Amino acid sequence: MGATDTQTTDAMMPLGNGKVNTIRSFQEAHLETPLLGVLCTAWDDASPLFETYWKGFIAHAQYAWNITEPMEANQFDKRYRTREFGVSVGQCPDFRKHLERTFPLWETGLLDKGVRKGMWRTQGQYTLMTLPTKERGAWSQKYAERINQAHLNLMDYLHVQKELLNYRQKATRNDYALRVFECINEVTAYTSKLLIALSAYDIERDKASLNHLRHCLASFKLIRENMEQVYAETRIMGQPEGYLLPMNHHAHLAIRTRETDWMFLYEIDFIKKVEEELTD
Repeated sequence: MGATDTQTTDAMMPLGNGKVNTIRSFQEAHLETPLLGVLCTAWDDASPLFETYWKGFIAHAQYAWNITEPMEANQFDKRYRTREFGVSVGQCPDFRKHLERTFPLWETGLLDKGVRKGMWRTQGQYTLMTLPTKERGAWSQKYAERINQAHLNLMDYLHVQKELLNYRQKATRNDYALRVFECINEVTAYTSKLLIALSAYDIERDKASLNHLRHCLASFKLIRENMEQVYAETRIMGQPEGYLLPMNHHAHLAIRTRETDWMFLYEIDFIKKVEEELTD
C-alpha cells in the first residue's frame, strides 16, 4: 500500500505545488508494481491551516481514485483551480509557484543557523543573523546574496498579491482559502522587506533610512494581527489556561509555545534584537 504525504514538516503550508508530483508518482509506480491501495497522510508537525492542504487532498483523489487515467500536472492544476474556486478561476495563472519561491528565504533568512521546516532536525536550536556593525555597508556586503534574493522575493510577492486579488474577484466559492493565502503572502514577504530596510540603514545611516527601518519593524504587529484574525475564524488560537507543553522533548514547530508565538518565532526574536540595538 502506498502512502502519500499531502503535508510533512513544511511550515505555514505544504510546498512542492501541494505535493502534486509526489502524489502522482504513486500512480506511476502502480503501472510497474500493483498497489493494494494508497493511503492519504497529512502530518501536522508545523501546523499549517487546513485550507492549505486541499490541493494535496484533491490530487490524492485524482491520482489514487483514477489510477488508470494519467493526468499531467498542469492539467491537474487547472482542474484544481476550477473545482476549488470556480470556472473563471480555472482560466487564471497559478499563483502558487510564485508564493512558494518566497519560502526558502522566509524559512532561514533571519538566521545564521537553524531551520523552520523540520525543526526537529536541529532539536529546535537556532542562531539569529548578526546585525550591522559600525563599519557602514559591511553587513550588506556580508549578506549580499540574501538581500538580492529579498528583492526577487518582493517581485514574487507583488505578483501573488495581484493574482490573489484577481482570484477573489472571480471566485464563486472558497474565498476564505484565498484570504488565508493572502495572509501567508504578507508574512513570507515581511522577511524580505525587513532585510531590505536593514540593508538600506546599514548603507545610508541617515534619518530617512532609520525611520523606514523603524516603520518596517512596527508593521509586523499589524501583519500578525491580521493573520491571527483570519485564522481564528476557523481555528482556536493558542492553548487553554493551564495547558502544559509536551514533555517528550520533540522540537516540532507547532508545540514550541502555548500561544501563537511559534508561528512567528524568528520574526519576534529578530525584531526584538534589532529594536534593542537601535535603542542602545
